[in-house]
Amino acid sequence: MPAGSSVVPQSRSCPPALAPRNAIVPWTSSVDLAGTSDAARSAANRGTGAIGFMARSKSPPRTIAVFILALLSACWGPPREPSFASVALPPLPAEMARIYFYRFYQPYESLARPWIYLNRREALISIPGAVSMLDVAPGAYEIYVYSQGDYPGQFKHVVLRSGDALYVRVDASKSWWSGLRYQRDTFVATLVAPERAHIETANLRYESSNEP
Repeated sequence: MPAGSSVVPQSRSCPPALAPRNAIVPWTSSVDLAGTSDAARSAANRGTGAIGFMARSKSPPRTIAVFILALLSACWGPPREPSFASVALPPLPAEMARIYFYRFYQPYESLARPWIYLNRREALISIPGAVSMLDVAPGAYEIYVYSQGDYPGQFKHVVLRSGDALYVRVDASKSWWSGLRYQRDTFVATLVAPERAHIETANLRYESSNEP
């Protein structure tokens, strides 16, 4: 990837759910009741006290595991079937070149669907988590993704010949162009080597209709 010409997609995990400070209860496997009143001992033995409940209950670990699994499932994004790697694409017509546009699913950055422009004309919609393709005639092309924020190198220029395949990743950032009271989606087209693009697109879904 050319230095300074793209927004590097960031990999972030979903933030853990934090309980209020006054709700945090120390976890313990045993309870020391020495020096406590008869009522306190009775409450702990019955499991009605907070510490007694945590000490006697066997269900919290399973409940926590289920909660974490559900949280991770929500972070994985929408279903990706069929994956791009499993799709049988139509053959490239003679005397044509093919451009693949793809984008990672990054809900923490942006889920907007900006237009992708070829030579200042609307060509395709950038769809999060998907791969789209466009067959074009050989020639010189300027590639640009509509962006509310400015970023260095947003306009890419390429020359395609018959039979060429070009891979373009659309990168998004919500923090690049932002301030105390505003935040603008910033998009940039990144030219990617075929070997790397094959890896990055394998589990993305194939979007054939490509409608806004």
